[in-house]
Amino acid sequence: MIQRLSHSPDQTEEYGRELAHHLGPGDTILLYGDLGTGKTVFTRGIVKGLCSDRDIYVSSPSYVIVLEYRCPLPVYHIDLFRLEQPDLFEIGLEDYFTENAIVIVEWAEKMPFLPSEYWRVDLVWQDEFTRSIAWRKLTNDPDHGTERQDLAGSRNTNNPFQSI
Repeated sequence: MIQRLSHSPDQTEEYGRELAHHLGPGDTILLYGDLGTGKTVFTRGIVKGLCSDRDIYVSSPSYVIVLEYRCPLPVYHIDLFRLEQPDLFEIGLEDYFTENAIVIVEWAEKMPFLPSEYWRVDLVWQDEFTRSIAWRKLTNDPDHGTERQDLAGSRNTNNPFQSI
């Protein structure tokens, strides 16, 4: 597990870029954290890292639900904040998860399924100006539950899903 303390939006974005160096086709990043902890800022860092830092505008997809960024691999940025469980299947959420794209999900606790492998990112307030950010790659084994794995740096090439 990688852990960092962030004291500014710029630092939070830089940590997103750090994670981007470990991502490959089919990877999913699930973001957990309270409102205002920096999920979208962290995502901006990931997207800029994946798009070779070109001038790209990254915003919250709260009202449009999904934004796509055209990097060398498509990146789908999904925000589940405003959705209820039945809505998730109606929008075809599972269709975005392919082995040829990278998917980033804000408010991941609303996910009706987990990929077999995914990056979990937790953003937690420490005080008014500081947040902790921790990320790790996990495997979802339906027979034994979710287990931590030492998969940092690996690239996922297959992304089947399991219901939760």
